[in-house]
Amino acid sequence: MSRRRRLLYLVIATALMLRTLWHIFVYGIRPIDIVTLLVDVLIFLFVGYEVLFGGGVFPRRKLRRRFRQAVTFIDKGQHLQRTAPSEPHDYDDESAHKARRREAKNWSDTVEEWVLETEGFLQNCPPAAWAKFDDDSGPERRLSYGNIDSQVWDYYDMLDRRLSNLQEIVQNADVYLI
Repeated sequence: MSRRRRLLYLVIATALMLRTLWHIFVYGIRPIDIVTLLVDVLIFLFVGYEVLFGGGVFPRRKLRRRFRQAVTFIDKGQHLQRTAPSEPHDYDDESAHKARRREAKNWSDTVEEWVLETEGFLQNCPPAAWAKFDDDSGPERRLSYGNIDSQVWDYYDMLDRRLSNLQEIVQNADVYLI
């Protein structure tokens, strides 16, 4: 809503309140006049707040809450990126190889949980946010991810894409999160 329109609402609320006051002074006070005056004062205060601070009160609060939650999911995703299992150096030791496979499986499961939790959060946002998060279009997957275990490349790629999409959602929070 434009500032000019909010200012018009403030003028209308002021006129209604002044009309109620004039009615009280000219015709005497009745119980309904007190109720009307209280309602007019509340409307005046609310519209005055809107004019002074611009925009809606509740959408802004909802945006801040969702923004903080989305940043929390970004932090979790970045932590998962940093803790991705590295490529094993010694294939001769069977127990080390099994431990690496177990570590890769646990990390992959954690990535899947993160994706599901983030999708659950985005279900409460506008549909465009969930669609953006789920968008897999983009550059082709890299051939390798350096020091990251090749068993988890698909999960790392999914995490990388979804995290990138979530960061774009946060950068355009007024579009995706309100």
